Amino acid sequence: MLSLFQLLWTALDPSGYVGHINKDLFPHTPMHSVLLHYSLGDTKVTWLGAQQLGRAAGCLMYESQRAEYNVSVAGFERIGDEVVIDTLAGGGKEMDKCLIQGWDYGEPQVPFINKPPTAGDTHDWTHKQDDAQAANFKFWSEGIIYNACNGPCIGRN
Repeated sequence: MLSLFQLLWTALDPSGYVGHINKDLFPHTPMHSVLLHYSLGDTKVTWLGAQQLGRAAGCLMYESQRAEYNVSVAGFERIGDEVVIDTLAGGGKEMDKCLIQGWDYGEPQVPFINKPPTAGDTHDWTHKQDDAQAANFKFWSEGIIYNACNGPCIGRN
C-alpha cells in the first residue's frame, strides 16, 4: 500500500523538478523567480532539505545568513545584505532569480541522530514574521527580492 502512495508523493516532492525551475527546457515556458524561506530548528522540514532545494535551484544567499550547528553553508553564491534584485528588470519579463533565506529563533538545534527533538518546532513560525511577510509581499507585488531583515534574520515566536 505504501508503494502505491509513494507514486503520489513523488509527484508532489519538489526535489524531483527543482533543478528545472530556472532552465529553459520546455518551449513557451517562462523563467521563474523563487524566494525560499526556512526556519532553523524546524523538526518537520530540516534546514538541510531547504538548502538542498536552494542549491538545486541555483539560489543566491545573503552574506549574513546564519547556519545551524555553526556548519559552514556551502554551495551558494553570497551577495551583500544591501543587494536588491528586480526580477522584472528584463522589460517586464520575469528573470530567473532565486534567493534562499533562513530565520534563527535561538531554539535548540534539530538532532543529527535518529531521535525526536526535545524542544519546540519552528516549522510554522517564519511565515508569521513581519519581515518575512514584507519580503513576500514585495516579491509577489513588485518582483523585488531584498533583505527585509537588514542583516541576519532573527525570528521571534
